[in-house]
Amino acid sequence: MLPEELVEEVLSQAQSAAKRSWEYGTVFEALLEYHHPSFSVFNDPFPDGKLPALDEGDVAALKYVKSFIITDGDQLCEGNGISFHIMYCFLSRSPLAFHVFFQQVGGCTM
Repeated sequence: MLPEELVEEVLSQAQSAAKRSWEYGTVFEALLEYHHPSFSVFNDPFPDGKLPALDEGDVAALKYVKSFIITDGDQLCEGNGISFHIMYCFLSRSPLAFHVFFQQVGGCTM
């Protein structure tokens, strides 16, 4: 197993280096899988077949991606919106102001 300090340094560098939507999506996934593995695709991210309501204040991955979401247009983000689909679903169930926006643009059907 890698030392925690090394993993945290790599995650920090990834956050600093990301410049495109697919990179933000990759960093989001890495943060989610490392800090909250129960919500990654390798575990049970949808307990009882439902998308969990996560609090952005408690989930580093959501906190990271929040600033890249566009709420004043018809796109989720600059560039490839598919990169944001998983984070979009989690944020659509969060207690953030984004919740209203996601309902307006269709939300996530889970």
